[in-house]
Amino acid sequence: MRMKLITAIAISILFILERSYSQSDWELAQQRKNADVAYNKGVGFFQSGQYKQAVEAFNECIKLNNQHALAYLQRAKAQFETNNRKAAAADLEKAVQLNEKLGEAWFYLAYIQLITDTASVKPEYFNKALENGFNIPEVYYYRGIYRVYKKEFAGAASDFSMAIDKKPRYALSYFDRGRVKLLLKDYSGAIYDFQQAVQFDSTLIAAYNNIALAKIYNGDPAGAIKELDLLISKQPKNFIAFNNRGIAKYNLGNYDGAIEDFIKVTELKSDYFQAYVNLGNAYAKKNDHKHAIDSYNKALQINSKSAEAYLNRGFCKELTGDIDGACSDWKTALSLGFQDAAHFVNECK
Repeated sequence: MRMKLITAIAISILFILERSYSQSDWELAQQRKNADVAYNKGVGFFQSGQYKQAVEAFNECIKLNNQHALAYLQRAKAQFETNNRKAAAADLEKAVQLNEKLGEAWFYLAYIQLITDTASVKPEYFNKALENGFNIPEVYYYRGIYRVYKKEFAGAASDFSMAIDKKPRYALSYFDRGRVKLLLKDYSGAIYDFQQAVQFDSTLIAAYNNIALAKIYNGDPAGAIKELDLLISKQPKNFIAFNNRGIAKYNLGNYDGAIEDFIKVTELKSDYFQAYVNLGNAYAKKNDHKHAIDSYNKALQINSKSAEAYLNRGFCKELTGDIDGACSDWKTALSLGFQDAAHFVNECK
């Protein structure tokens, strides 16, 4: 009788344990199901632009299932939209820790680093994004931006080209590839890219300035002036446009027109020292050394490290008979790294 009772108790305990285990398994499954419901709710909020509600929904999902890698990724995107970049980066780190195949998470990690602290970017994150199937044009574009920062211009141009291949009307990629081509002295290629940029996005006004700059470098100042006339008609307070048009006029020998434009720059932006340097150069071409020296003085009041201003003021001082002043300026230009000044400094001995 005692044996039967013990056996019965044992069987009863075993049954209760099995039942408890089955109930726990069911609860876990239900919890994960609820986590997925919260996740889908968060995605809906995110897609409708309700980012705070999206964060709350993803919070609930993660509370129910803290191994939900996609929830961390999506919460990161919602956190980013609410300007909480630090929290977004932490969520992305957690997402790739849980699932290193999440290419999208790798990309956003690199992107946040790029716009927060460019020096901290880990370029391999862009590569991991591509390796794990997140092959969108923005990955190439922002890797290109990082390569511009690193002065890897050929690699940057290649990335912008890849972005354009994937998104043929990608105005920003054309614009930034144009900037790279300017730096690489491919002026015709730069002009083409800037023209494509404004064709696909007319708000990229800076492209007109860059087209003009490329035309100046390419020996077409008259063409540059046409571009800048159009830009100034749209943006009459664009001091860079006036400055570049002044340079184009200067290159054509129209020094009076150049002076007029450079003066306009100083009226629009009085602390733009380069305009005073350019103004001094234009006055010097007209042999108006007094006004040239005054302009260089103003430039140096704003930027005392302008070797060009010292060098050119030295020339004007020499022409007005102030040899000691000229020599002093040339020595300063040389000390600031302008090696061409060495020849003139030697003449002072």
